[in-house]
Amino acid sequence: MKTKWLAVGIILVFLGTSIIPSTAQNIKKQTSRGNWLYVGGSGPGNYSNIQEAITAATDGDTIFVYNGTYSGFTCNKQLTLFGENKVGTVISSGRILLSADWIYCANFTVVGNNCGLDAAIQAGGNNVTVAHCIVPGASVYGIEVGGEYSQSGNYFKTGIVIDDCEVFSCTYAGIKVYLAYKCMIRNCTIHDCIYPSPESVSEGIHIMFSGSPWYRCYQTIFNCEIYNCDIGISVNRHQNYIENCYLHDNEIGADNDARQENSFTGCLFENNTEAGCYLHSHGTVYYSRWNKIVGNVFEGNTVGVYADVNTYENMIHHNNFLNQTAAQCNDHGSNIWDNGYPDGGNYWDDYTGADANGDGIGDTPYYFYGGQDQYPFINPVSMINQPPLTPVISGPSIGMQWVSYTFTALATDPNYDPLYYWFDWGDGTTSGWVGPYGYSYNGEGCHLWTKEGSYNITVKACDLHGDQGPWSISFSFVVLYNNRPEPPQPLNGSVYGIVGYFYNYSTQTVEPDGEEIYFQIDWDEGSLSDWYGPYISNVTFEIRYQYRYANIHHLRVRAKDVNGALSEWSPETIVEIINHPPHNPILEGPPTGLVGEQYTINYSTYDSDGHKLAYYFEFPGFTAYSSWYNSNQTYAYSYTFSKRGVYTYKLRAVDYYGAGSNWSIFNLTVLSATPVIEKPRNDMLYIFNQEWEHPDVYRTIIIGRITIKVLPPDTMTDVTKMLFYVDKNLRFEDQTPPYEWTWWWSPLFRHTLRVVAVNATGGSAETSLKVWKFF
Repeated sequence: MKTKWLAVGIILVFLGTSIIPSTAQNIKKQTSRGNWLYVGGSGPGNYSNIQEAITAATDGDTIFVYNGTYSGFTCNKQLTLFGENKVGTVISSGRILLSADWIYCANFTVVGNNCGLDAAIQAGGNNVTVAHCIVPGASVYGIEVGGEYSQSGNYFKTGIVIDDCEVFSCTYAGIKVYLAYKCMIRNCTIHDCIYPSPESVSEGIHIMFSGSPWYRCYQTIFNCEIYNCDIGISVNRHQNYIENCYLHDNEIGADNDARQENSFTGCLFENNTEAGCYLHSHGTVYYSRWNKIVGNVFEGNTVGVYADVNTYENMIHHNNFLNQTAAQCNDHGSNIWDNGYPDGGNYWDDYTGADANGDGIGDTPYYFYGGQDQYPFINPVSMINQPPLTPVISGPSIGMQWVSYTFTALATDPNYDPLYYWFDWGDGTTSGWVGPYGYSYNGEGCHLWTKEGSYNITVKACDLHGDQGPWSISFSFVVLYNNRPEPPQPLNGSVYGIVGYFYNYSTQTVEPDGEEIYFQIDWDEGSLSDWYGPYISNVTFEIRYQYRYANIHHLRVRAKDVNGALSEWSPETIVEIINHPPHNPILEGPPTGLVGEQYTINYSTYDSDGHKLAYYFEFPGFTAYSSWYNSNQTYAYSYTFSKRGVYTYKLRAVDYYGAGSNWSIFNLTVLSATPVIEKPRNDMLYIFNQEWEHPDVYRTIIIGRITIKVLPPDTMTDVTKMLFYVDKNLRFEDQTPPYEWTWWWSPLFRHTLRVVAVNATGGSAETSLKVWKFF
């Protein structure tokens, strides 16, 4: 792995009564965009907690947090948040939730086991960066990348970067990527993520339900070390790039979970106990296909690459396979283990074939279970990084002024790395780096020229290591004269409304050449509308729109003519869309109940906006989300309790557009009308009066003596004695609480332990328990 960033020492500079770490001063020089706010420390005006500083900040501000212990926080503004030192700035309770776009958050330790069912850090906005953080022991996920699911809108997030973080000892996954695309995880160390029971697994990184469209993600995992996990990296969506990672001492280094077009390049898979890389399938519906495993080293794994049944057309070549303990590879599908001649296949350290013509490729294939490499290398494949070769540009050669055109570029990389491309459009502007694009995939750039003339377009490529290739041969593009529509008038219509309702808007514009025009609207809800039209120039365009988010919306509209020439955006129209949360649910039912009887709780709530509602239940015996219900209707939940105690019902309502009520709580006290046998308990093992819980015990087993402990019925207040029976024989009578009897001996095998509570008037209540008694 490449060397990670070294921690920067903190030099304290004393200026009067204020003490400012040099780290803060350096950060301020490099990143300051607005005001600086301070949390902790002893400076005048410093905030005592991070959430207070966020509340006081505005977009563009920087918050510096001194070493100390703090509560979690939610950042819903475009801020920079720095801890003084990633070891010393500790979030000891609650999580970090980064919900706005363009947040930079760095230098925190978040104690994950205090975050409940939430991820310790959730990067939930576009273009959020989390850097130099430590997350130990998260109960669920260490870091979660991506949006939160809602019924109503575009919840996918993009451009999120997780950089130089250490995440370890998490239950489900170190880093989870969910509802996101075109994100990057780089320079991270993830380890010791092992699920506590064999029923499930824990991953170092899990790429799951993500992408736009859903199945294509374009996530990049670069230069990460992952070890001692059930699965190092689990890839559950298409077209992702795993590059230059060190995956060792896991059960499975990387699991391509029945997905397509993923790329594994430049990685070291070492000492993984099941397989270095597993190509998975799920029957004939979901399977691994068209993935690339190229330019890696597999050393000391049980199996280097294991390809499941129904996996096919995966490309596996230019890898080094060294000293696997069981098999170099197993192919139960139909995959491709070389790239033809003379490009070659893989290096196998146990290949014994000859190379008579000295071309570096064996004269006979290398065979393994289910597959063959027809062109095995005689010597190990070099893993020294080389820059990409010269790209080739494709695209139209002639176009029109004010029209956007798309060009593609394709370069070959000697190491089969994903590539970025940089287009120079010949008019003094460039694309910047776009990508990454997988090996053999075209890179794309779009550009609009504002002046007629002839332009020379060039492009160069760069791999993930930062090595750039040469500029391409220039590509000539001629731009012809063309008028474009004038900027449309601002959208005219409602400037205040409620989410989920339709509102009417109109606009118009002029096309100087009298051509028909199309309109496109930015509703400020994460994506642009389709193009509507064609319409005659200078004729009013009308549209009806249903808002999906409650927010202050900045509406814009633009036009294009039939040639595709784009106008400028119109001036903004400011629209406020609100969403009132549902009222807190009402829970109604009896305050007390009896063991063994069914009780019904009724619940309802009201949404003042008339939206449909879903309920979040935390009921006894039932924790789930409901389907969508109508507002102001009553529903019921029934349950029969088998044990005495106080049971809590919790209920929260969330409307269709994400606004939620507070939790409503209802407590039900369940009483027992019969005696309660506290000891022995059902389905437990007892050895000489000591209780043992064993997963294979499905009945009450008693070995040796045991002290029977009994509580009187809750509904019988005047108990005078407790009678202890074994089968039909009275063995003991206890007239003084606590009611106990030590059972020393009985014939072997099954017995019925029965206890009877008797009150002063001769009334009685009883209960029994089947037990197995030995000695």
